Amino acid sequence: MHVNAFLFLLAWRMSVTVGALLLPLASRMLARAFLLLLAWRMLVSA
Repeated sequence: MHVNAFLFLLAWRMSVTVGALLLPLASRMLARAFLLLLAWRMLVSA
């Protein structure tokens, strides 16, 4: 039980660290995808 809790905390800390490292890249990719989707919607509606 305690080992599982420790492993869970360790995995959570690692995921938080990786998320903090990947957040700028992910947000940039999401912004680009959103702009592409917006432009595609404008082209389709026009």
